[in-house]
Amino acid sequence: MRFMVSTDAVTAKKQYPFSAVFGYYNGEAAALGCPRGPCWLWGNCHKPVGGTLTGPLVAFVGHANPAEQTRIKAIYHCQSRPHLCVFLDTGERSFKLDNNMIAKMDDLLMSSVFCLNPPGDTPTRKGLFDSMLAGCIPVIFDEASLSTYKWYIKDVHEVSVFIPPLETMPPDFNVVDYLTRLRPDEIRSKQDALRQIAFSLQYSEGPTSKNESRLDAFDVAMVGLGV
Repeated sequence: MRFMVSTDAVTAKKQYPFSAVFGYYNGEAAALGCPRGPCWLWGNCHKPVGGTLTGPLVAFVGHANPAEQTRIKAIYHCQSRPHLCVFLDTGERSFKLDNNMIAKMDDLLMSSVFCLNPPGDTPTRKGLFDSMLAGCIPVIFDEASLSTYKWYIKDVHEVSVFIPPLETMPPDFNVVDYLTRLRPDEIRSKQDALRQIAFSLQYSEGPTSKNESRLDAFDVAMVGLGV
């Protein structure tokens, strides 16, 4: 595991005591949960932004194969700004997806404002939903990454930041620098939009229709299928 982050960011990150997060891995699927969920979802709080930022501005959890140029450049951009961006390399030999790592990964997503989600084998990736459920605004480089999920996400641009593939951008462009220039009110708007859809992106342990005013992911799928 490698966290590419400065000493200041490590100190700031310790201000996020997500001790309520638990997770398990059975070799086939990972499950994460909180008894009530992070406050950005059920309460009236936001992750601090702008001058009050207390955690990493940007995070990237993933790896890059030699042919994945956007991923390679996203990692380079992140590592070039270690005081603002945290890179967790899941491709390292020492990386092990166990209970402890699952909690650390979720902790990183919940403490970051933006999460880089470049495409891999396909435009979309599991990390998009990990990010959104943690209240981390996904940064996408292909609109198809989220536009596929029309039942769940009505307006891709409301909940994400879209940037063209990095290999097409000017040589001096850095995605982390771009994100630092976004207005706090624009960030707040995207966080609020994420809050509105987050419950419908997850599968509840039990049926929700009878005791919840909101639909979970299963319910949304049933409505979309006309069941």
